[in-house]
Amino acid sequence: MGGKVATQRRPTQIRCMLPRRSLAILSTALFLMGSQAKKQVGGDATKRDSRKADQRGSDSLPIAVKLLNAGKSEEERTQDVDRIAEQKKTDRWTIALTFLIFAANAGMVYVAILQRQTLASQKAAMDNQESALRDTIVKMGEIADAQSHDTQAALGHAKTSADAAIAAARASEASVAKMDAQLAQTKEASHRELRAYIGIIADPMAALPSAGETPSFSFEVRNFGKTPAYDVDIRVGFAISPYPHKHGEAMHYALDDTERTSFVIDPGDSRSPQSRPGHQLTIFEAAAVQSGRVNGGPQEVALCISGLVTYLDAFGEKHSRPFCIFYLAPDGARAYCTCHNTSD
Repeated sequence: MGGKVATQRRPTQIRCMLPRRSLAILSTALFLMGSQAKKQVGGDATKRDSRKADQRGSDSLPIAVKLLNAGKSEEERTQDVDRIAEQKKTDRWTIALTFLIFAANAGMVYVAILQRQTLASQKAAMDNQESALRDTIVKMGEIADAQSHDTQAALGHAKTSADAAIAAARASEASVAKMDAQLAQTKEASHRELRAYIGIIADPMAALPSAGETPSFSFEVRNFGKTPAYDVDIRVGFAISPYPHKHGEAMHYALDDTERTSFVIDPGDSRSPQSRPGHQLTIFEAAAVQSGRVNGGPQEVALCISGLVTYLDAFGEKHSRPFCIFYLAPDGARAYCTCHNTSD
């Protein structure tokens, strides 16, 4: 409102200022004319007074006047005419220039008034834009608050759903783990039930070996399982060993790699290889085997035939089956070791 009032008052002040200037100029001109007239009247009065005081030139005292200058020459009159014409021309240009200056000033004032009005209009438009912008910001804030509330509510629902999904996933994982455990147990049970199982059945010796002989014995490798045993490999060795073995005591033999076999044994089937492991018995070894004593001492010994059977079951798993058999003096009776005949 302040801008509009200023815009309305400005042209009134300008219109009032123009007549005041004209009146000032007119007053000054009238003052100067009045002063000149007073001087002229005063001069005439002075002359009349002087004439009254001085009677020269009257009828009683006539004065003889001698004209010193009878008139201007033709050239001087021409110069005066030219000077007067030039002065008039200068006056006309001065008046025209003054009018142009006045018109330019009036135009500048008018332009200033128009600019003032334009600025006032622009300010009003900017005020309206500012108000609209503020309203828009407030509205956007309200919308943002509403969206934030909706977003928080949606996040709450999403969190609830996510928690439920996590709980369901954990329950599903637990169920899957339980099922995996059950499947593993079932698979293990099925594997154990269906896989191959290798056992060793040894035959008694007809006679214990003498000095210079290599121990020879026969045995049966049987598959007691329900599926074949693949890549069956047998390694055998012998030693003169204390009898019986104690639990935790190591086996006293070196496996012989010179006669190794590899074959397949079907379920319920068996193989009976003949084996001559190791070296020829010395006199002292043969005496210990046949007497069951070392140098007639109290320690009881026996000929110990030991070996290792390895094979693959139908599921591709590798198994090991060690065996240990004693042949006792004096007739070669067979006795299975209670420590080293194990099966997986």
